[in-house]
Amino acid sequence: MSTPKERKGEVSSTGRVTRVDVKYAFISSNKLGSVFVPPSAALPPDCPISDLTHYFKAGDIVHFVAVRQHGKNECQWLATKVSLSSNNEMYQNPEKPSTSKQQIVWVSSVSETFAYGRNEELGMVFIPGVAFSPTEVTKLDSYLSSGDTLIVTVRPQSERSGCSWIAEFATKVMHQAVNLPANSCSNSTELSNDSVKDRPEIRRGLGVVTEVTKTTAVVYDSFGEMMKCSCLTWKGGCRGNILADGLDEIVFPGEYILFEAVLTSSGWRTLFWNCMDDESNQSDASTQTAITPEQMILRAFDEDIISYLRKKIPNVLAYNHL
Repeated sequence: MSTPKERKGEVSSTGRVTRVDVKYAFISSNKLGSVFVPPSAALPPDCPISDLTHYFKAGDIVHFVAVRQHGKNECQWLATKVSLSSNNEMYQNPEKPSTSKQQIVWVSSVSETFAYGRNEELGMVFIPGVAFSPTEVTKLDSYLSSGDTLIVTVRPQSERSGCSWIAEFATKVMHQAVNLPANSCSNSTELSNDSVKDRPEIRRGLGVVTEVTKTTAVVYDSFGEMMKCSCLTWKGGCRGNILADGLDEIVFPGEYILFEAVLTSSGWRTLFWNCMDDESNQSDASTQTAITPEQMILRAFDEDIISYLRKKIPNVLAYNHL
């Protein structure tokens, strides 16, 4: 027999928060699917701050009451009351040590606000939308597809829906190649095989920070390769924090960096690196001026192409000190 609430069109259930913004949130429920949460349903009475991110986070287990709606916000259900589960802390703090680790996962299923991925060592991983940069991703199902490769920073959680791990940060591995015009190298001289072999392997590009200590950062580039970034090759200065004593006070997981790295016997090591959003003219007394995105793009070309471009666009290359 249906309960009084169900007769009114209200349904009570338990779910997991998959995305939180200042003015809205989403819950995933095994019973109802995706549920939209307005502030009126979740903010405590007389709250001093009407910001949902102060009260909920991705991965929280909540109890809620919802009613049907006509597909608004691409959800069939609208929450009218939401509260944290009394077991939420247990789910967020399992008995296993709560240490973060970087892993490669392959997307197995995806919805608008969350996805699931599989890792050979960890098994299934829950990936909330907030694990991605909000400037990079708005709807996961428009950004990800099954089979995509992700670099994620995960932490353990109590098992739920077959997942014992949740992603805190995630970035998509882009498998792209730069196609240069066929005639762009028409006047270049062919390099001998010996000179090519003698060259160290250099890589320039964009990467995402996954781990930071006082002296070193770990960065993964768009091909899934790990870069070790030393404080000795950092070109970004103190970034306005003059009291900082280490990299972990000025660089943070999830940030994007531009880098130039060399392949050594112990892996990729950066020759220089800097955060992507730093202004190109920012510098301090003890560091070089940060390299600009334009310089980074031009320096990614091979030397024979640069020689050709010097003849065609000398002013542009001179401006970028090439």
